[in-house]
Amino acid sequence: MPLWAYLSLVGFALVSMGVYGHWPYYGHPDPKELEMPFLSGMVGFLFVAAFFLLPVVPLFIGAKVFVSWKAGWKESLGWVWASLVLYLAGVVLVVWDIQFFGLINWMLD
Repeated sequence: MPLWAYLSLVGFALVSMGVYGHWPYYGHPDPKELEMPFLSGMVGFLFVAAFFLLPVVPLFIGAKVFVSWKAGWKESLGWVWASLVLYLAGVVLVVWDIQFFGLINWMLD
């Protein structure tokens, strides 16, 4: 989920860059100045959902691994590993953005 939220934010930033001719940064332009309430609302919703799902996804993955372990590892866990990798990629992107890039700060402005 964090990956989808971050990719939607990057898409919104690309729209802003297309409209204003520069990559957005804190307050320039204000996301409300783009006059795209649906896109802005969608990005905001995905970030709120990602925030609340952040602890749920690892718990779900852990529960699935535990159930598979109890069942004697009879089913493939490839999708579990893929989900974990995508989840961690999203978390890393969000942390990287907070530290170095500032798109989240731009959106929360």
